Amino acid sequence: IHRPAPGLSRRRPPSRTALVVLGMPRSGTSALAGVLGHMGADLPQELMPPNESNPHGYFESMKAYWLNDALLTSAGSSWDDWKPINPDWYQSPRRREYHARATEMLGLEFGRSAFFVLKDPRVCRLLPFWKDVLHDNGIRPLFVCTHRHPQEVVASLARREGWSVSQGLLLWLRHVLDAEADSRGALRVFVSYDMLLADWRQALTRISKGLS
Repeated sequence: IHRPAPGLSRRRPPSRTALVVLGMPRSGTSALAGVLGHMGADLPQELMPPNESNPHGYFESMKAYWLNDALLTSAGSSWDDWKPINPDWYQSPRRREYHARATEMLGLEFGRSAFFVLKDPRVCRLLPFWKDVLHDNGIRPLFVCTHRHPQEVVASLARREGWSVSQGLLLWLRHVLDAEADSRGALRVFVSYDMLLADWRQALTRISKGLS
C-alpha cells in the first residue's frame, strides 16, 4: 500500500501549471523567465531587484531565493558547491519543515495563479524536493531547460565572482546534469540562450509545441 511521506499531504490531481525554468546561473534563465512573463505567465510578487550583474532584472522570487539558499545550508551545501546534495537530507525532519515553508512561499508569491513561472537556478540541484512540493499543492510542473555554452558561462562567472575555470565548469556540470536527470519522465523542452537571443519567437514556438 502506498502511503505519502510522513508529514506530507496526499497528492491532489494538478489543477494549476508552473513553468519551471531550469538552467545554470549566467545561462539566460532571467531573460527566458522575463519573456515567459511578458507572454502571459504570472511572475512572483516579490521580484529580485536588478543590479550591476543583471540590470534588466532576474524575474525570480526573492522568497524562493532565500528559501533555497537556507535549504542548501541545512543540507551542508551552498549555491556555489559543485558536489551533489547529501541524499540523507531527504529523509531528515528538515524536509517536512522546508516542504511547509515552500508551500507558504508559493501562496505568498503566486496566490491561486493557474499559470506561473518558477525560476531560481538553485532549483536545478533541488528538483526532487520541488517536484514533491508542486505535486502536493496540485501544481503540474512543465520544465523549460535552457543552456548556454559552458565557456561563456565560466567567463561570465569569472568576471563576477573571480572563479577559476575548473570551479565554473564543475558547477555548470552539476546544474546541467542534475536538471536533466531529475526532469526525466516529465514534460520538458530544451532551448538555449543563443536561440532566445537570435529569434525569441522561434524559442517560444519550440516551448509551446514541446509542452503542448
